[in-house]
Amino acid sequence: KLSSDLFDVQKLSRALDLCRRILKKTPDQLEVQARACRICWCIGVQLESEEKAKETFEIGFKLAEKMKQRHPDKPDGWYWYAVNYGQFIDRSSIFAKIRGAGEILDHAKKTLELDPHYDWGGAYLMLGRINQKIPGGNDRIAKEYFLEAVRIAPARTTGHLYLGELYYDQKKYGEARREIQTVLDSPPHPKFSLERKLDTPHAKELMEEIE
Repeated sequence: KLSSDLFDVQKLSRALDLCRRILKKTPDQLEVQARACRICWCIGVQLESEEKAKETFEIGFKLAEKMKQRHPDKPDGWYWYAVNYGQFIDRSSIFAKIRGAGEILDHAKKTLELDPHYDWGGAYLMLGRINQKIPGGNDRIAKEYFLEAVRIAPARTTGHLYLGELYYDQKKYGEARREIQTVLDSPPHPKFSLERKLDTPHAKELMEEIE
C-alpha cells in the first residue's frame, strides 16, 4: 500500500505517525522501524522547506540509530541511518558534509558486509556518490559502485543518473547520453517511482547540457 502513496506527503505523514505509535508500544519491531525510516526519506525529499526536511531526516536517522542498537547484525539500521543522515547533512554546510562523509561511508560499507543486496543495492549508490562528490574521492571507484548498483537493479534510475553525471564530468558525452536517455526512457517501476520522479528533472537538464 505504501508504494501507491509515495507522492502523497500527508498520507506518508500519517503512516509515519502510525509507525511511531506502534514502536512506542512494541519498540523491537524491525520491519516497522525500517518502514518508518523509509517513510522519513520519502517525506523529506519531497518537502520544499529545507528545515522541515532536516527535521524529518533527523527523525529517520535517530530511529535508525535505535534499530542499529537493537539489531546490530541486520543491515536495516546501518542502511537507513546512512540514507537519512546523508540527506540531513546534504542540507547542511560544506563542513558538515565533509565531516559526515566518513560516517556515511562506514555505515554503507557495513550494510554491504551484512547484505549487499539490501534495498536493491542502495548502499552501492551511496558509496559511489560520496566518491564522486566529496573532495579526495575517486571517480574510478565511484564508477565501479554505480555499475554494481545498476547490475543489481537496472530499473532503478538513480544509478543511471549518477553514471551519466560522472561520464559528463569526464567529457565522455556518448556514454553520458546513453545513461541519461535510460533515465528518461525507463518505464515507471513501482519500487522506484519516487526516485524516478526526482531523477527525471536532473536528467533533462543534463541532456540539454550534452546536446
